[in-house]
Amino acid sequence: MYNFNSYYEFIASTMGQRIGNGECWDYINLIWSHLGSRYYTYPPSDPSSTNHGVKWGWINEEAREANTIDGLTQIPLLANVKRGDIVIISDGDYGHAGFADEDYDGSGYLHMYSQNYGWVELVKLDNIPMSGFLGAWRYDAWNPPVPPTPAYRSGKFPWVLYARKLRNR
Repeated sequence: MYNFNSYYEFIASTMGQRIGNGECWDYINLIWSHLGSRYYTYPPSDPSSTNHGVKWGWINEEAREANTIDGLTQIPLLANVKRGDIVIISDGDYGHAGFADEDYDGSGYLHMYSQNYGWVELVKLDNIPMSGFLGAWRYDAWNPPVPPTPAYRSGKFPWVLYARKLRNR
């Protein structure tokens, strides 16, 4: 039903839909579910210790560690957020979460796909203030590592060797 092949295909397969109960964590939980886990809004060892808002999945260290599974990389700095990252903010009592639709540019706002922002329980794009940024996760399959750059070559042709070869003909 949902397409996880790329960020763009994922957004296209979820846009305008109500995911789960329409909460923001239901939407981001699709990634954890796809990876065979779940997004914890509480520490797994003590489910009664928080109010279970989406923000507690980052604020609580045990929950954050439980949420950082194979296939996801923690992004603790807002400046490092890229398109497709799952962003958690501390907005209100429960916080908010969604998928960044752009690399963060320092403006204080981020276009994000999410649901239940402004009480609309459908996946849509919003421009969300980042003053309450807590952290993010990067779904590694959408952002493969950049291959190492080969050693720099000067680009200068070794004319001396070429001339020597021509002389020896």
